Amino acid sequence: MSNYLFAMGKEQEVRVIEQHFRQLHPNNLDEISLSHQFNDVWTIVVERRATHVESSVIDMGDNQPGYFFKGWFQDHESESIVLGSQGYTDWLQQDTQKSLLDREGAYVRAHWNDEKLIIENDLFS
Repeated sequence: MSNYLFAMGKEQEVRVIEQHFRQLHPNNLDEISLSHQFNDVWTIVVERRATHVESSVIDMGDNQPGYFFKGWFQDHESESIVLGSQGYTDWLQQDTQKSLLDREGAYVRAHWNDEKLIIENDLFS
């Protein structure tokens, strides 16, 4: 069962989603992450998480693609298990050309740039 909502779009539309959740769940505002990505493109993630856990949205800085990662997968090549957005960031920084294609696990990943948004999930969903 999913415990998050991911949306990307123009600021006006993303703010409508934000206000909807703020009105429905005023005691859970720390579970809403709103981020300006580029031009007039914004992302919002609403995710159930403990207060000490950071958002799963990773902003790589100006003119760099951003991404969202939640879950885990096994990397047989490095003999490791990648957990959460921080684990994914560390794994990706080892080799930015790595692919999640054919990775075993339970995850959702979204990544975007000026031209497109791609949402992927694990092989077994």
